[in-house]
Amino acid sequence: MRSFARRFLSRSAPLSLAVLFAACSDVSNLTQAPPQQLFTTPTGLVTANPPEIFSGAGDIATCSSNNDEATAKLLDNLPGKVFVIGDNVYPNGTTSEYNNCYGPTWGRHKARTYPSAGNHDYNTSGASGYYAYFGAAAGDPSKGYYSFNLGAWHVIVLNSNISKISGSAQNTWLKNDLAANQNLCTVAYFHHPLYSSSGGSGSGGVTYSSVRPLYDALYAGGADLVMAGHRHFYERMAPMKPDGTKDLVYGTRHMVVGSGGIGGGTVDNKFPTSEAANGDTRGVLKLYLYDDSYAWKFIPIAGKTFTDSGSTACHGVPGSTTPPPPTVSASLSTVSAAPATVTAGSGTATITVTARNSSGQPVSGATVTLASTGSLNTLTQPGLTDASGVATGTIRSTVAQPKVISAVINGVGITQTDTVTVDADVPAQLFFAVQPSSEAAGAAITPAVQVAVQDQFGNQVTNATDDVTMTIGFNPTGGTLSGTTTIAAVGGIATFSNLSIGTAGTGYKLHADATGLAGVMSAAFNITAAQSGVSPSLSTVTAAPATITAGAGNVATITVTAKNGSGNPISGATVTLASSGSDNTLTQPAATTNASGVATGTISSTRAEPKVISATISGIGITQTATVTVVPGASAALGFTVQPSTTAVGATIAPAVQVTVQDQFGNRITNATDNVTLAIGVNPGGGTLSGTNPVAAVGGVATFNNLSINAVGTGYKLTAAATGLTGVTSAAFDVTTASAGISATLLTGGNDLNNLSTYTTGSISPSPNKLVTIAVSGVRSYGASPSPTVTGGGMSSWTEVASVVYDPEGAPLRRMTVYRAMSAAPGSGPITITWAGSQSNCQWIVVQWDGVETSGVNGAGAIGQTGSNHADASNGLSVSLSPFTNSRNAAFGVFAANGGLPEITPGAGFTELNEQTSNESKASDLQAEWATFLNTIGATWSNKNGAALGIEIKAKP
Repeated sequence: MRSFARRFLSRSAPLSLAVLFAACSDVSNLTQAPPQQLFTTPTGLVTANPPEIFSGAGDIATCSSNNDEATAKLLDNLPGKVFVIGDNVYPNGTTSEYNNCYGPTWGRHKARTYPSAGNHDYNTSGASGYYAYFGAAAGDPSKGYYSFNLGAWHVIVLNSNISKISGSAQNTWLKNDLAANQNLCTVAYFHHPLYSSSGGSGSGGVTYSSVRPLYDALYAGGADLVMAGHRHFYERMAPMKPDGTKDLVYGTRHMVVGSGGIGGGTVDNKFPTSEAANGDTRGVLKLYLYDDSYAWKFIPIAGKTFTDSGSTACHGVPGSTTPPPPTVSASLSTVSAAPATVTAGSGTATITVTARNSSGQPVSGATVTLASTGSLNTLTQPGLTDASGVATGTIRSTVAQPKVISAVINGVGITQTDTVTVDADVPAQLFFAVQPSSEAAGAAITPAVQVAVQDQFGNQVTNATDDVTMTIGFNPTGGTLSGTTTIAAVGGIATFSNLSIGTAGTGYKLHADATGLAGVMSAAFNITAAQSGVSPSLSTVTAAPATITAGAGNVATITVTAKNGSGNPISGATVTLASSGSDNTLTQPAATTNASGVATGTISSTRAEPKVISATISGIGITQTATVTVVPGASAALGFTVQPSTTAVGATIAPAVQVTVQDQFGNRITNATDNVTLAIGVNPGGGTLSGTNPVAAVGGVATFNNLSINAVGTGYKLTAAATGLTGVTSAAFDVTTASAGISATLLTGGNDLNNLSTYTTGSISPSPNKLVTIAVSGVRSYGASPSPTVTGGGMSSWTEVASVVYDPEGAPLRRMTVYRAMSAAPGSGPITITWAGSQSNCQWIVVQWDGVETSGVNGAGAIGQTGSNHADASNGLSVSLSPFTNSRNAAFGVFAANGGLPEITPGAGFTELNEQTSNESKASDLQAEWATFLNTIGATWSNKNGAALGIEIKAKP
């Protein structure tokens, strides 16, 4: 364990000199020396040792962008040493890319660079291009990790692309290096961050758990700072433990500096300890390494304004003696903002935080972290409080809304908050707040079309009163727009309540204009031919009561009122009712509409579910519908909703057997909690049933997750029983001798956000007579490309299995395709994906399948049935295949969505194989999953255009 006596001795002896020299108040001046060449550290220590300057970033260079030149120019003006944190050149880290793309920019600082490697460097086998370029500076090519001292600091460079687990060569070396370290202050860096904001499902950012053993060792060894890249943005987190909880005494501060030049990323899904982040500013991090502390400043490239700065004292290993942080009063400390109102985009409010203790005295040197409600905010953090306990930050935003500003001081949440109201900028454009909908010829378009006046950022300008004029922007059949076509905005909204078009046609579009503002075209809509004078929008359908109990004696009355375009009743019209759902008894109206335009029918059902009732009047479909909810009757019986399936002896019966508490019609009783007991009803093998039994119903369903039978037999049946309910016997199933099934192995996965027509995957080495599949997704801005050509990967040929286009359904821009290959003597190497035209980006996932049918040519015998699906603005998709005839067959699902994050969640029972996202403005997310003997393949996401492919993989006989 390191000794820290030197830290406190060095502080106490020279403190009397501190009154002679001004302490640094701006981190940009922390290296400014007084005339006597003494330096004041952020802790107040006066020392003759200047800070070491250590600057750099990760995710840097590509020949298709000039951003690395912009960041290299920043280094040109910075003294000291340079660090790089991996993915130093894209896309594959070859020697040619290092010489031609990295060399002309960051390469001019090569002589003072201490490098680390990223996953793109390892796209070239063994990262040979990286080690050849940096030579001895990169360390042993078989390791890629090393350490050195920089002034009073110990610097550790690790390799997150090789084994990191406890007991590995790298982890053992790291622990020994930390144990031998005699320096107070320690910094480490490598490519993959344990935590970072953005990505993942739910809230709290994304975690790369594979590097946790490195963080565990660094925290235990007293490391002060860990830097990583991989995420293409800048982010600073509070000092914390490896489990992600704050530790302001011994915690290791995390910084993500993936801002070296490659495209930015989103940081809207914040990790709980995140203190500052920016996803669209490239730049470098400058570190000032003092004897007992450090300071930092993020320096943006020319034309950008985001920056971040602060300072922190070094600490010892956990448990060593360190000064406690100042005590802060949550109620006496204050937060204030000025001005209280700013303009979107251009206005900035200053946030002043004053830290006070329980006696009301100011607390200096406290760490202040600001937070704000709302979205698209640029929040600059204050850093440490001054002698008056004051620290200031700023906020600006492009979203017009109130922003509630809160603060945390030394980990203490401050009671007081303040509010900055962001107002919209000046009017700049129009936007269809309510799009025109399809309507009959001559009928008023309902709901009323609404056009909003917005500023350049899409905020509604609530005080705008501009005159908005509506015209037909696309006129497929020469129609005429009637109604009031120029409307003055009220509260920033122009409402057109009586527009109509007199000529039927498909694909009409409206165009809105206003003087001095950018106009806008509406979405397409249809005008249908008017028939029988019936107005689809003014006629009505109602149901009473809205809820009935299942059973023939319980009915709801459906009332239909026929009206013409003027809202007057139509008598003598024929009304036909229809209902969604099943097991319905729908009684049609006995006569035509009466003098009031009314006709009635009834509905009853034995199926508990919502029934959407629609009507046609004289052949015209009515816009309005009514819903009758049928609820179950009393609990009466049990039913197997998931039957036991054939399984191997001693193996868990899958999918899990489910027994439902039902009414007399078979409807599930959703509030039932009965205890259900299973037993073997027919026992051909004399087996014993094991597993949790009985099971209490939850939501009316008892789920048996771990049943098994210990004897082979043909025609087993289970019985289900519950007190007071009619029991039930399952379908017959077999218990077979255990045999091997299908297994799936990810060979490689990747993505490339560059505009290319040819993409190259990582190298693969397939096994003989194993099925290999590759799922490929691409997007083109002017229409989906045909399926690409796939070659290489050690296979003589690749065969297309299934393909689907999507986004949007009417004019798709994206294609997703799955290919297969199989060889008795495969080679190895990367796979080349060649599209007919340049794509905005491309993703791929390559999987090897063991235990599959090997008949046919090129893996044909291993492919059973396939299916596809696609939809706009959906919350997920599923593909239903016919039931599998072999319980060992596998379901393979591939899903794509136009999302910018890894946000596709596997369906129940499925295991995710891989997920690849584009991380750029043309968002694309590709995911693959699999399961055994599940023929309904599904996945979920949140409100995205997406597509799905489902494939049955056949097991070896």
